[in-house]
Amino acid sequence: MGKNLKITDKIESYINKFSYQLNPIQKEIINYNESLGDIKRMQIAISQCHFLHLIIKTTKIKKVLEIGTFTGLSALSIALALPSDGNLIALDKNEETNKVAINFFKKANQDKKIEMITKPAFDSLKDLKKSNKKFDMIISNPPYIPLVEMNTLMDDVRLFEPHFALSDGVDGLLFYQRFAMVAPAMINSGGHLILEVGLNTHPNYVLEVFDKASFYDQTLIPDRNDDPRVLKVTVN
Repeated sequence: MGKNLKITDKIESYINKFSYQLNPIQKEIINYNESLGDIKRMQIAISQCHFLHLIIKTTKIKKVLEIGTFTGLSALSIALALPSDGNLIALDKNEETNKVAINFFKKANQDKKIEMITKPAFDSLKDLKKSNKKFDMIISNPPYIPLVEMNTLMDDVRLFEPHFALSDGVDGLLFYQRFAMVAPAMINSGGHLILEVGLNTHPNYVLEVFDKASFYDQTLIPDRNDDPRVLKVTVN
């Protein structure tokens, strides 16, 4: 069995420097987010932009659902990598940041590929399932911090990031349980559900949720600190 490579600051810097060059509008989004203060934490890392680009370009993925879009960096990274006949549906309930994201999509000439839906995620998932929408990949960083742990967070996280983006208001598993229920009917055979997970025992609890669902492959992917922070599940 191979050993996971630990992503150090030096390696991440190398990846960012020598991977594909960011689109000018991606850079504009990053600069815009810098002006937002602590809430900029909701942006994905630049290395994740490279990862999304790579996974789309090296597969046959054409139809993607993103849940949680913020100002659009991850969605634009996906859209730029999709083929001309590919499309992305982006869900986020924040009307203000959705308007910002849509503006960036238009500036990058990717608005024809991206459909933005402003609605709570659970409502949107119900609507998409009813309309028999199917995807090759669903990606999300759902709120995973249990309500009882919210007061233990560092102040620069707890006081400045939206609570709905941090906690589901219960045990940190609500969104994963909902994904496990609806995703098998919404993802094409061989497609992937990619979710960020929490620290400590949270990944194990999430695995237990998906053990009961119609997936045949589950992989925990470590981050730069060798913590399992991303769960990839593949639909049978």
